[in-house]
Amino acid sequence: MKNNKLTEQEKQADLIDKIIYAEADTGNKDSRSDLAQGGCGVCERKGFPLFLVRKAPISLDYPFAGDSSQMRSLVKDNREPEAGLITHRYVYRTLRVGYVYILVKHKQKGWEFLGYEITPSGVYRHKSITDVKERNIKEIPQSCTKDNHHHIPGAFISIDTSVYEGEAYIAYTRRAWSQGKGSTISQYLELMNNGQITLDLPSKVAAQPIKTDDELNQDEADNDLRQQRPLDLKTALKRFTKINLTKEAYLAPEKLTEGGKRSFAFSELKSSRLLLELEGDPNSIRYLDPSDENEAKHQAPDKLEHFTGFTTVHKFNSLRDMDKDHNADESGNTLYKYKPCASELDKQIKHFENSNRYKVPVVIIEDPFGIAEELSLQRQLKTVPISQMLVKSEQIYNEKLNEQTHKLHAANDRLDQLLSRKVEEYSQTHANEAAIIYGEKANKSEFLAQAYYKNYHSTQVLGIPCDYFNEKRLHLRKTLSFINEYRNQEKEQELSKLKDITTYIYDLKTDESTYTANAKHYLDLGYRRIEMTEQEKVAHLAKKNASSEITYTNVQAFGHTPQSMEAEAKLKAARNNVKRYKLLDTKREQEFLRQDKQDYEALFASVAKHSQDYFYYLVWLFGFKEGSAYLPEAIKSYNDCEFWLMECDSNGSNNHIGYLKDFLQLINFNNLGDIKTVEQVAVWDILFTNQNSLFYHLLDGSNQSFWSLMLNKRLARITQELEANPTLKAEQKNQSDEETLTQLLADREKDDEVLSSQTQALLKELEAEESGGKLDKRFFAEKGEALLKLYM
Repeated sequence: MKNNKLTEQEKQADLIDKIIYAEADTGNKDSRSDLAQGGCGVCERKGFPLFLVRKAPISLDYPFAGDSSQMRSLVKDNREPEAGLITHRYVYRTLRVGYVYILVKHKQKGWEFLGYEITPSGVYRHKSITDVKERNIKEIPQSCTKDNHHHIPGAFISIDTSVYEGEAYIAYTRRAWSQGKGSTISQYLELMNNGQITLDLPSKVAAQPIKTDDELNQDEADNDLRQQRPLDLKTALKRFTKINLTKEAYLAPEKLTEGGKRSFAFSELKSSRLLLELEGDPNSIRYLDPSDENEAKHQAPDKLEHFTGFTTVHKFNSLRDMDKDHNADESGNTLYKYKPCASELDKQIKHFENSNRYKVPVVIIEDPFGIAEELSLQRQLKTVPISQMLVKSEQIYNEKLNEQTHKLHAANDRLDQLLSRKVEEYSQTHANEAAIIYGEKANKSEFLAQAYYKNYHSTQVLGIPCDYFNEKRLHLRKTLSFINEYRNQEKEQELSKLKDITTYIYDLKTDESTYTANAKHYLDLGYRRIEMTEQEKVAHLAKKNASSEITYTNVQAFGHTPQSMEAEAKLKAARNNVKRYKLLDTKREQEFLRQDKQDYEALFASVAKHSQDYFYYLVWLFGFKEGSAYLPEAIKSYNDCEFWLMECDSNGSNNHIGYLKDFLQLINFNNLGDIKTVEQVAVWDILFTNQNSLFYHLLDGSNQSFWSLMLNKRLARITQELEANPTLKAEQKNQSDEETLTQLLADREKDDEVLSSQTQALLKELEAEESGGKLDKRFFAEKGEALLKLYM
């Protein structure tokens, strides 16, 4: 069908990017499940129950009873970095909002998928696999959680063991997988049946000529334009957790997975006290949703500096027993408080195990993007106070500078008298700084005015000298930078005079020792020898001796090198400014520089320490050997299951938009100016040098990607304009096609209004065309505009 047949209501529903906490209608298709004989797909399901958990990082600052060293390690299977966490530790958490896919073998039909939605409250809703689509997942009705605790049975998934047998593979994904021909679902099924598939990669075989509109409208086979790679079943299944559906495993959770690496009894989970949803105090855990602009505004990292609990990027759903509180929120909804026990959960497990057919297992499911997102937020919570203090000190400094400037302009006194008076006032109010600048002795005063800084406590906890951020220290740095700028200007003037100067050294004797000694003197100063022919020496000596009473017998020529020029220019500049430099107390200047460097190094070390876990994980997740000169030595191996090449769309679908948002959250580095760690540089190197990275895949994952189609349309339009304008074409005749197009695009960007109008027109063209398998069938112009904004 044509994309423009979508109703405006359907378009608006697709454009909403926030989780809708609407309730599912208990009578509609959203709630019915075959596993519940047509009953509720949340709380009435039958079959083998499994409790799914993921490994997730929490800050070491958060008090938690469980011993993380007792957790299952995935290092030997290369499913997590071998380098341990240094400022965080792992705990178990329930799965976050998203989808669970289970590859199961039907006794008659063969391999097929089971699908679950995970609601915002953390319960699993079983759906027909064709109904598992990327959408705003609806919440279970509030009535299910009030008195009946229906969310507790919904915290488990179920597999009908009367229908399925043998091996099964479970995977979590934040974004629903595509369906249909060539889709993620079909590719995984093909892998299970054939053992191997061929993937089209983002990297191109060779540069391709620009297509005209006529060529764009043709359904031509372009698969040869992209690199391809075989993908075997073993590699593809690494992101899944394999379980064994056998009678023995039903009663022995440790036998559910190979060697018990990813499964164990629920009783072990409780005794280890490692599940955050059971052991974490709900009042000490706060959820920050970065996708919710309103919430992010009120709960941004710099607003949470006084919160001493654990702030998480993923919604926290306690499994403790709930009790009605006597209060209500602003909307009149009943508020609940939590008890320190989980008797309802215990009852549910006992109910599952009453038949003696099953013993409830805990199964570990991978969520690498979830780990990276959490580490990103935890890093921000530690580093945002630093950026906030830097900004605040700059703000205070500029306010005070403007205030003093206005006073000087308003005064009628002579400038030298004003400056003298200001120096005296400054010495009285800023004794320590005055001692550094003017050489006056003074007792050390307290730099930090704590009232200025909301983040004072945060930086103290990080071990950063808080007075480093004080606007007074900033003033000293700026003053010193002005002095050094003057020094550099003087030096540059001297350098300009030295560029073409050749220095000649004359000798009275021609013996080798004198010749060598003089040469060594200048070579040691960094000069370079300029070779002279015998004829040049004779001519030069004749000219020199004609104007001298002394007769020289040898001459040597030396020219400047950058090293010698730098040294001599610096020396001459210092000689020219002896009087000025005497006004400076260089000893105090050096002491200030030493202290400032020491404090900066402490700041940098703190940022590096609290960034390491995050960047190490990204290096492992996206890295490859020789991917960067800055790869940390602690990372010896890298993730070899690039699941995004199969699971992430690039065709303008909801999945595509969702993954773009996820990626932007993954790489939210929280810029701190010049403070960049080598691991941060390594991550950028990895993403940019690997043309099959997630970055390139989301941007232009195939020759029929949204980006590729949009770019070809724009270039074709420009080509048409050139053909229709002979004068313009003649002006560009000495340029290559690439240079011409680059120039035209640059000129077009100067007129934002024209560019925006043309972009809208091209998006409308894409919407109006038959998709032909190129773009998602529900693509429309507004969705394309949202994608372009994310790309920017």
